[in-house]
Amino acid sequence: MEENISLPVQDEKLKIGYKDLLTEKQFLKNMTANSISRFGDGIDTIAFSWLVYQVTGSTALVAALFAVNGLPNLLFGMVSGVASNYFKKKHVMAICDLGRGLCVSLIAVLFMTGTLRTWHLYVVTFLNSSFESFRGPASTAALPSILSKEKFTVGTSLSSSLANALQIIGLSSAPLFIAVLGIGGAVLVDAATFFICGFIVVSLRYTDHVKKNTNNNPKVYFTDLKEGFSYVIKDKLIFSICIFAAVINLLVTPFNAFQAPYVKEVLSKGAEALSYMSVPTLLAMSLGGLLVPRIKERLGSRNMFLLGGVLVGLTYSLFAVLGYITSYLIYPVLAINSFFLGFGVILINMPLQISIFTKIDREYLSRVGAIINALVLCATPLGSFIFGIISSVVSIKLLFLSLGILVVVLFLTQILNKSLKNLD
Repeated sequence: MEENISLPVQDEKLKIGYKDLLTEKQFLKNMTANSISRFGDGIDTIAFSWLVYQVTGSTALVAALFAVNGLPNLLFGMVSGVASNYFKKKHVMAICDLGRGLCVSLIAVLFMTGTLRTWHLYVVTFLNSSFESFRGPASTAALPSILSKEKFTVGTSLSSSLANALQIIGLSSAPLFIAVLGIGGAVLVDAATFFICGFIVVSLRYTDHVKKNTNNNPKVYFTDLKEGFSYVIKDKLIFSICIFAAVINLLVTPFNAFQAPYVKEVLSKGAEALSYMSVPTLLAMSLGGLLVPRIKERLGSRNMFLLGGVLVGLTYSLFAVLGYITSYLIYPVLAINSFFLGFGVILINMPLQISIFTKIDREYLSRVGAIINALVLCATPLGSFIFGIISSVVSIKLLFLSLGILVVVLFLTQILNKSLKNLD
């Protein structure tokens, strides 16, 4: 990309700040709903994990449940993008939120009454993830109708920061909810956040764009999906984002999948070390999101994206050598490294999110977003299979070190990717 740029003088008067979002009531309502849901996700991360392990008593069954959780996105991810075009987006989002709330409530009630069985977890997890796979494209397609394009940068930044902050609060308060209400009660609190989110979403007021299939011909839906694929392939920037995001998601799979073995085998620490990784990462993503508009103004989207990738790769590699430092320094160094990892992630994600919202035609947004999401998610089970085999002969330290370096190299090569110039 070009050298660091500054905004032209005439643009300074039009510069959008966070205070300009105060007049966007529908956006603020939608952001509040999503943040409440993320608060529930924070509680869910701890409470539901404990519940699942207590019921199954097997790490293998937990791993299988993780696979079931990802299956609906692969099955319905692309279809959901087409389907959301034929219904009001807020209705799809609300139904999915209420459906997820019912699923989580059912698990909590069965657990509290002592009737929860392993097969219940598999069925309800599949249903819950199915609702989630349909909500995502509808939410993506609704945002351009809720928030004007020139406010996307600050809007997306604020929304991301608030959501991550609420997730941190959820993570931090989960042990308190478990201590006071028990695991079942904590899971019910998580369910309540979905209901609240759904009721807020259904109250949104905006102009929706709904397509009609007057002949009820199934071929129309397949044509829509085909058009979505054609759009992705023809748009060099979107195609580049899709392929590159899938490759990076593949490479970071070991970091997401092997965190527990990492803290035990490399750091020789207990489960508490996971908190020193997750909380600083979310904190950095929350704070970093607020800084994104200013960083984007100084560096441009492309440079910000490349800087974030290099930062993620370097911190990924550094995790491999933390086991060599003095024991009493491990926790602070682990937290600092995790913080910079989270900051790198937000520098990567925000330019891509903003580009998807602003550069894709509204008519194609839900379909293209769903296609990108589905293809990227395919990398996770593929990565789990590949690196699961590799980890049997290669240490976690070597895996983290080599893959981190590879991430750095891949991002540096994107300097030559001409299509990424369109990020700015």
